[in-house]
Amino acid sequence: ALTRIGLHGLFGLVAKVLHLNCKLGKKKLNDLQRKIFAGLNVKSVIYDEKGGRIKFFDLDIAPEGLKITGNLGYIKQGIHSTYDPEKDTAIDTTDKNKLDYISFYLDVDNELLAYMTLPTLGRTKVLEYFSRLIK
Repeated sequence: ALTRIGLHGLFGLVAKVLHLNCKLGKKKLNDLQRKIFAGLNVKSVIYDEKGGRIKFFDLDIAPEGLKITGNLGYIKQGIHSTYDPEKDTAIDTTDKNKLDYISFYLDVDNELLAYMTLPTLGRTKVLEYFSRLIK
């Protein structure tokens, strides 16, 4: 999916600051955006109603271009299945940190968010989790 996020989605706070203090100018706004962008907290975690944890990880941040590549993960106890060819059967293993994740590319200059979805992380959930994690 490719989504136009707009300044209101990611840097609403910066837009409000600019509105209140028009003397900042374009260069100062860009500097402020870069500082906020470079300071994104990868340790931020949110939780859903089912007890799952949602967080960014493996982020590669390029503050000079306001671009990020990384992963958005949903972590919750679950079951992994593998195949045993010797017994010709499935083996289920419980994992307290089962991870479903998507990789993404975020370009603030061009107001783009590109990502692939999963059955467990669809477009609506990805956008909801992004907005909650970057607030």
